[in-house]
Amino acid sequence: MDKVGNFMKKCFYKLIEMLVKLLNVWSEYYPTELRWENTYDQPLNFNCPAGQTISYIKSQHDNHHEDRLWEFGCKDTFDSSADCFLSPYVNDFDQTFTYECPPNHIITGMSSYHDNHHEDRRWQFYCCRSNDHCTANCEWTTYVNYFDEAFHWTVPNQNYLVGAESYHENKHDEHSNYHEDRHWDLSCKRTNKPNAECHQSAYVNDFDKAFTFECPENYAIAGMSSYHSNYHEDRRWRFYCCKVVCASGDTGTCQWTTYVNSFDEYFHWNVPPHSVLVGVESYHQNYQEDRRWRYKYCVKPCL
Repeated sequence: MDKVGNFMKKCFYKLIEMLVKLLNVWSEYYPTELRWENTYDQPLNFNCPAGQTISYIKSQHDNHHEDRLWEFGCKDTFDSSADCFLSPYVNDFDQTFTYECPPNHIITGMSSYHDNHHEDRRWQFYCCRSNDHCTANCEWTTYVNYFDEAFHWTVPNQNYLVGAESYHENKHDEHSNYHEDRHWDLSCKRTNKPNAECHQSAYVNDFDKAFTFECPENYAIAGMSSYHSNYHEDRRWRFYCCKVVCASGDTGTCQWTTYVNSFDEYFHWNVPPHSVLVGVESYHQNYQEDRRWRYKYCVKPCL
């Protein structure tokens, strides 16, 4: 009887052990926490209830699946009925994207699907607007996560999510000497002229060449555009310039910074308060395959 009892006890413990292993495998592929809006490698489609917009974003990464789980919170936003749309896909696999809803629209949800070959997702965004909301004084966060890291980001009080920027990297470097290129994070601030006169410059440099660029008088840099050459391991640049004139007519005082970076070095430079960026100077080094940068800014008392 003791032998039968011991045998049954061993079988019971083995059964429990197998069940635990099965539950671990199941939870790995099909997370059971109800807060997640997707499972690994599967499509994600989330949109806040009518009248609400995104209030927080939470995510965790899994190195086995090379994918993320996503959770979103929502907050009451619109008092009246909103006009909404779903954007086209804003990126290809492994490509950087920067997306902003149109003026006076707010992000209410996100949709994506995963590809196991690229181990990446393509993204779409739900944007909504109503007559009782106008977006202004917009700015970008710094990056809210590192590679493979969980994160939880909350939209600040009295603010709303209007844009997203992301890049996908197979090698986890700030400046990658394998790719010989950089990732960038740029912020924006609004002037008091919503319908400014703007134009885009021609390309201001050839590959591997130094350049100095300045917008015309009473214009400020509002954006940048570039493309990369793997042969030269460098970029060609052009700039968007928009008119900024103070009511007083004061053009302000202008000056150049020193160089803000060394080769292969991460940098973060802010335009000083009440100032606008008006010029850029850069030169390239073939040994490091990188550029150094300095900037010209002008004080605008009216900003």
